[in-house]
Amino acid sequence: MGAKDFINERLINKISIGIVYHDANGVPIYANKAAERIFGIKLEKIFELSSDDYDFEIMDYDGNFVPPEEYAHEIVRKTKEPVKDTILGIYNKKTSHTIWVLVEAEPEFEEDGITLSRILTTITNISSQISIEKKLRFQNKLQSLMMKTAKSHLGALQDDTDLAIQESLEEIGRFTESDRVYIFEYDF
Repeated sequence: MGAKDFINERLINKISIGIVYHDANGVPIYANKAAERIFGIKLEKIFELSSDDYDFEIMDYDGNFVPPEEYAHEIVRKTKEPVKDTILGIYNKKTSHTIWVLVEAEPEFEEDGITLSRILTTITNISSQISIEKKLRFQNKLQSLMMKTAKSHLGALQDDTDLAIQESLEEIGRFTESDRVYIFEYDF
């Protein structure tokens, strides 16, 4: 059976989820058009490149780059166990843009149920969900900061208002990642 004999190619190229098949040695043997869009590489190049030649880098949710031996298909190859719900960023070196994806990988076995035949990896673009999550986290932090500032100035009526204002300005500066925050008082 050839590499593409197990795939309904017309159907698999119409879906928006990236699909990559690797053989038992971890070599890519098939990728659909969605995988091409997600990785920013033409299908024929995926099969020619080693991981050192890719125009992208894979990073975890915290922004740490993931080495090729920790890619989902490599973990499946080593453990013969599925990898589920892994959130990764695909950083395109040419565009300096990151696409966030949900990756899952499943082993497929020969008829004996023991010998690894190939590995199916699905890649779902979740960039919009990650963007919404980041906006919500920002809003939560902003709301918390505003409540804390309001409490310190309105609720407790500090003995030292200058100190309370200074502390609030420091927190606002950290939140906005500013190196300086000022309040100017003018007497015209």
